Amino acid sequence: MRLVDEFENVYYSAGVIGQGGQGIVLRTRDSDIAVKLVTDRAGQPLSDPVARVAALERLRRLRVLPLPADLPLARPVAALRDRAGYVMRLLDAMHSFKDVFERPCSEEPGELPSWLAEVARHDVRAAAQLADYASTGSTKGRLLLLAKCAAVLARLHAAGLVYGDLSTSNVFVTGVGADAQVWLIDADNVHYEGQVGDDFFTEGFAAPELARGDSGVSFRTDCHAFGVIAFSVLCLNHPFVGELVRAGGDWSRDEADPQQQAMHGHLPWIHDAGDNSNRTDEGLPLELTCTSRLADLFEETFGSGRTTPWRRPAMLHWPEALAAAADCSLHCNSCGMSYFALDRAQCPYCSAARPRLLRIDSHRWPEVLPAPCWVFLMALDSLDAAAQLPGRVFMPFSLAGNDEPVLSVQAEEGGYRLRRGRDSGPPLQIARAGVREGQFEGLENFHLSAAELAMGVTIFAAGAQARLIRLALMEAA
Repeated sequence: MRLVDEFENVYYSAGVIGQGGQGIVLRTRDSDIAVKLVTDRAGQPLSDPVARVAALERLRRLRVLPLPADLPLARPVAALRDRAGYVMRLLDAMHSFKDVFERPCSEEPGELPSWLAEVARHDVRAAAQLADYASTGSTKGRLLLLAKCAAVLARLHAAGLVYGDLSTSNVFVTGVGADAQVWLIDADNVHYEGQVGDDFFTEGFAAPELARGDSGVSFRTDCHAFGVIAFSVLCLNHPFVGELVRAGGDWSRDEADPQQQAMHGHLPWIHDAGDNSNRTDEGLPLELTCTSRLADLFEETFGSGRTTPWRRPAMLHWPEALAAAADCSLHCNSCGMSYFALDRAQCPYCSAARPRLLRIDSHRWPEVLPAPCWVFLMALDSLDAAAQLPGRVFMPFSLAGNDEPVLSVQAEEGGYRLRRGRDSGPPLQIARAGVREGQFEGLENFHLSAAELAMGVTIFAAGAQARLIRLALMEAA
């Protein structure tokens, strides 16, 4: 398909990236350019002149909204000349959460890893699903990506703007590693909170009041949609699709369709603290995928927030909770899954013993409390390649830049090499127990012996909100 924009630039389509209720997003032969074609309710390109004018007006409105300049949101850069749609910039080789995390699993998946042998004997499809879960970042990788997604939405809300139609189809990623980037696309419905707009939504992600037609899109409906994304990506199940839905629902309701009952907020969520009627054994349990802080956020979002929207936690609460959970999570080298290593002496999936860890506790200075404000775990047997310590270890958590690398740690003969990142983070000083009477010295490119690390090491991150960071060994279980 040949497409021309308002500035006479020509693009050629190269496949579909995604399709939703409002349009189709196409790749082009230019790897960093995508095109959105606006469609009608039937999924057909807009042909009605009035509808095309309205779509163009939405585009013009979107282009003047006060979006943060560095926000990873694929915004329009040019309108199409002869069609309802626009051109947007997108990083090369990006894929949606839906494509990465919701791939269908075959009933005959082929050879599975040995740690899944027992699961496969009872349920081959569940075993294939777990193998796919491990290959796509497991819990740790998902937590990091969700933290980045939540930060984008929180920054959008801080600017007074609502995203609108949020789903796994319009969250895009460059991969599943710690350095992967997360973007939102399909920004047609972004508008000010409280402003009347087109209340489009994707089935399954809409807040109950939006699905029932009792409310328009808002900060609160965005928070519900993000909660659905986070829960389904982490736990492999929809938060409202439990046994009542699978068994046919509560027939005392006026609506016969149990799926609709659930989406309209008439059924409890599957982990409801006060009502277990819609529980399910499907998916992964909360204790394997969530910290207690995250579990509380889900309960507030889907428990009290189901019927009382103002009780849903604001987006501002999610990024820090997700990142903190990721930093306490450890990848298992034996099976590729990840788990919360402070709580377990072995991997809950394959029973491999927890390896030797470097525990990094960050305390506020000068009021050093017994409990750290941040904890970061690092497996010492995987430091042949440099591992990065992000800014959130050394500074107060921020929505933008909390994952920028500040210090790298790499194994070398006799110990470890610590290197500062490029122009990022506060000035650092290091002190070693029993060396130079424990005095601090500058930390730029530093060799730390294994014996010194075992005795105790402290790093001071200077600044208006300084941090005292303690490094300690956790021996293998």
